[in-house]
Amino acid sequence: MNKMLFLLLLGSGLVKASPHLKNDCLPESSLQFPISTFKSVGASQEMSTDRVIQHFKKVMGPIVKKQMGKELIVKLDWENPKVNASATFDDEDNPVLILFGGMARHPELSEDGLLGILCHELGHHLGGAPKKKRGRSDKLSWSSAEGQADYYTTSKCLPLVLKEPLKSFNFDSVAKENEVQKAMSLCEGQTTCARINLAGLSMARVFASLKYYREFPSLEVNDDFQAWETELGHPHPQCRLDTLRAGALCSVSPLIPFDIMDPSIGACYPNRPESEATNGERPRCWFRPTNL
Repeated sequence: MNKMLFLLLLGSGLVKASPHLKNDCLPESSLQFPISTFKSVGASQEMSTDRVIQHFKKVMGPIVKKQMGKELIVKLDWENPKVNASATFDDEDNPVLILFGGMARHPELSEDGLLGILCHELGHHLGGAPKKKRGRSDKLSWSSAEGQADYYTTSKCLPLVLKEPLKSFNFDSVAKENEVQKAMSLCEGQTTCARINLAGLSMARVFASLKYYREFPSLEVNDDFQAWETELGHPHPQCRLDTLRAGALCSVSPLIPFDIMDPSIGACYPNRPESEATNGERPRCWFRPTNL
């Protein structure tokens, strides 16, 4: 991200950092996961979640400092049973990520998936274009679109936070054998890439749990919907998984930031006819390239 350009846009009102606005990872729902009635279980879950958060901050804090000149703040609202997380700013314009306890306790969310949720929220700050709109106006928000935050998750953030694993990793503990095999096949045997795909699968299952869907998200299929224009809100869970999978397969370095105006910078971007997809590009189920 070009910091000077970002500051100029802030000053012009084209984008705005407001501590009163936030972006949620998921639409509002009634799904909740309260703290376990067994105190030892609840305490263990909270400690594990805090350990994940500290690892995330250790890796991504310096990235935020470099790209935004600000401090990364992560707040855990452990007693909140809601399945959600959000991104906002504090009064000093530091990026703030808020994780609700219900999200951390979701049975479909793996440890890597939890890192992915934190990455998604950071993606609202660092994901670049396309940006959301402010209310019903055509003015750009400070926040990247939901699909773009997903793309940031697996193309920029998870490759960095999983480079230094929290602990030794056991594929069998997070996914079925056929899912592990599919992830390894997609990634041509690269284990970190496979972990990112499985983290995306865990996240997509959480997304799907909020509403009834006829088919559960799968690494084996694709969302065939073709968007006429870029969707800035929450795409369908399978579309979100397709985006997470695409980010994991994008060959652009995770250290090359996205641009706040040009969606081609820092991304795998199509430069061929629409019928020929570019490996690792954002799926057309939500993203409409500007050059097609």
